[in-house]
Amino acid sequence: MSDPDPSPRSDPLTDGGSDPESETETRSDGEEGGSEADGEGVPIDHDVERTFTCVHCGYGMVHEVGPLQAEAQGVCHDCGDWTLQAADERVVVEAARDVADALAGPILTERQALAYLLREVAGLDRERAAEAMDSTPSNVDNLQRRATEKVEDARRILGELERLGGEPDGGETATARDDGGSAGTGGAPDGGSPRDGE
Repeated sequence: MSDPDPSPRSDPLTDGGSDPESETETRSDGEEGGSEADGEGVPIDHDVERTFTCVHCGYGMVHEVGPLQAEAQGVCHDCGDWTLQAADERVVVEAARDVADALAGPILTERQALAYLLREVAGLDRERAAEAMDSTPSNVDNLQRRATEKVEDARRILGELERLGGEPDGGETATARDDGGSAGTGGAPDGGSPRDGE
């Protein structure tokens, strides 16, 4: 498959003349996001405006999407068809680098996080992910596998913690127990054990 035309037609009414290479995200404090010296990059819990190119006609349109979304579907404003629209891969890779940097820590290394994000979240194939990481496809596979194992372990642990701290007493919530402290505490009105007084 050939790459879309690197200079897609644009409509100033729909994309504000946005150039994917100069795209920046805006943080809630009004400053531009991106790689910064203080370690803050793309806000991983906020949507960003990104230019997507219609794969049929090359027309550029802006969509509000998650920071790592590489494709969108919608009606093209130029050809009028329901089409697949692709973001500039370089912009998605840079956003993935920023998110990987934010996620890296004691559980995932930055390279494991980046391999996971490029393959599992952004949907790049192993060769394109390897190229973006300046690595080999087999190394990306290994990094992705280790990251996937760690993410699955973390999800399992969170699920167990949620189950243990979930809704006790047949679904009664903490707000429903606000009746003097007796529900779910063994019957002692002060919240202690009924044996405390013995």
